[in-house]
Amino acid sequence: MHKFDPDVADDEDLLRKRADLIDKIATKALDLQYNCKFINSTIFLRETVEQLFSIAIQEMHTATYMLEHLVEEYTDRIGAKAVAIMTNNSLVLATFSTEPALDNIITQTGLIMQALVDFYKNTGGMKLETDYNVSFEANQLHLKTTKLFPYQNDDLLLWAIFPLDGEKEFVDIDWLRDELKPIIQML
Repeated sequence: MHKFDPDVADDEDLLRKRADLIDKIATKALDLQYNCKFINSTIFLRETVEQLFSIAIQEMHTATYMLEHLVEEYTDRIGAKAVAIMTNNSLVLATFSTEPALDNIITQTGLIMQALVDFYKNTGGMKLETDYNVSFEANQLHLKTTKLFPYQNDDLLLWAIFPLDGEKEFVDIDWLRDELKPIIQML
């Protein structure tokens, strides 16, 4: 269930009906022991559709569970608040966050930043960077990304959100690359 266009996003009657429908579907899914997720997406925001397809792909493959465990372990190792592994073509392979809101923030920020990088590369002839850093001072957060290695016809990127007052380094990056490569080959 995904339809959530901007023109109806604040309609209280529709939101109430939607919540009731979600409750009914979720209850039935639990009765049937079926896993379902509810994602707000719209064709008017490309990144929401990309997130929807990324989640569907993650759910279909058992290697994804190993990847998610690895991302959770790496998040703890580097002292991050959230980590995402994505391709530079906006496929989200795994995420982990210490706070639910940060999972969506890192995913959406990564998708939007990648779209911006692609725009600059395709229209302005800018060279691609291997690392990006953005500070959100009012929120005491720092976003950082780095290229991990080539993946199919893309590059695999590591995105992380760190507390602004903590270390902001990708420690044990070679360990992560070594652990990732056999899992990624299974996808």
